[in-house]
Amino acid sequence: MAGEDPAVFNLLLDDLLAEHQPATSTEQILVEQMAHHHWINLRAARLLDREIELHLKLGVTLAKLGVFIRYQTAAERSFHKAHTELLKAQKQRQNSKIGFESKKPEVTSEAPPKQEPKIPFPTPAEPQEPNLRQEIAWIMSVTPDELRASNL
Repeated sequence: MAGEDPAVFNLLLDDLLAEHQPATSTEQILVEQMAHHHWINLRAARLLDREIELHLKLGVTLAKLGVFIRYQTAAERSFHKAHTELLKAQKQRQNSKIGFESKKPEVTSEAPPKQEPKIPFPTPAEPQEPNLRQEIAWIMSVTPDELRASNL
């Protein structure tokens, strides 16, 4: 996006790679995901700051405030999930190097996977609001001109 410097992202990625030293392709992917999600989190914070600044300066309503907060929260959660998966993968790799075998029996789930509750689509009479995924997809793909046109 405008105002973002790819060199800063590359520095972030390099720092994370140096810190976590991935030894496998999976670990490399997880570190890259961490960098990506942290970058998205920073982007959301900048958009949120801009939204609040516009509200304070121009009195523009905070129409997208909730979207930016959810966007930032989702990125933060994704970062932590990738970090947890990375640590787990590194621990498994280390344990396999030293021949460690867990004494805990593997748990196999016979229960069907938990399904997300179905959210009914609004009827034509109801106002149709975009869902979180649509909002995030819009934020990820929006150009600066579109952002200005949407009064953000």
